[in-house]
Amino acid sequence: MITRDLKPENRISYSEIKRLLSCSFAHDLSYNERIQVIGHRSDALTRGTLNHEVMGVYFETRMNAERSGISDPHAYGYQQAAVYLLTRELDEFEEKFRQPLTDLLNFFYKANPLPAEHYKIRSFEQDFGIKLMEDYYYVFSPDLVVEHVTGKLYVVDLKTIYKFYTNDIIDLDHQLPSYVWGLRQFGIEVADAAFLMFRHGYAKTRSVTAGEVIRLEFLGLSEQRMANVVSQIYTAKQYKVNAAPMRVANDLVCNRCELKTLC
Repeated sequence: MITRDLKPENRISYSEIKRLLSCSFAHDLSYNERIQVIGHRSDALTRGTLNHEVMGVYFETRMNAERSGISDPHAYGYQQAAVYLLTRELDEFEEKFRQPLTDLLNFFYKANPLPAEHYKIRSFEQDFGIKLMEDYYYVFSPDLVVEHVTGKLYVVDLKTIYKFYTNDIIDLDHQLPSYVWGLRQFGIEVADAAFLMFRHGYAKTRSVTAGEVIRLEFLGLSEQRMANVVSQIYTAKQYKVNAAPMRVANDLVCNRCELKTLC
């Protein structure tokens, strides 16, 4: 199925689920009325988008190199990503991220958190869609699916962040478990999921190791956590299909909402 061809009313993603369950009124403005806030460009969003783009070059190049039998796919992917970052046209706002992202790429190469002798890249940003009801799908696109030498499959999500996630934050994540659940519906027996974290908030005034900047952290999914995720997906489906939009009127949600001036 080509999930990008589905109409908005026939699909739901995890980012939409989070929005819908936190405030259905804000969801209505964003996803139904298509209201977008135009304003200040975010450093965090721009840095994350660009790093994801660069790492996309790395992983797609490495995946093709592995399939072609190239002797060092890690180095080959790194070289292609480095060239891409060096030659990528950036506007004035984006240009300030070129060198920091080059530094992150170099740390990634040294850390080699997914060594080619242990992991093979099976897919990068492949689209999937699970039918929840007639003409209604849960759609998702995992950053990475990798296969360990033991034959076990893992979903990996790339995160460019100021500091590494704590265990509490990792334990609260539902997006990656939803990807694992979705892939299992296709008969793809994924064993677990992991965050591949790129920490840009490291000290620039001293020498740091690659392990202080790059970290691969597995979630260790339980059946209860998976069941909670499935419940969220189907609850959101019912809200989207049947419920009228309602303001949440909660400071924790509203104070961080870019649409609060319209509420």
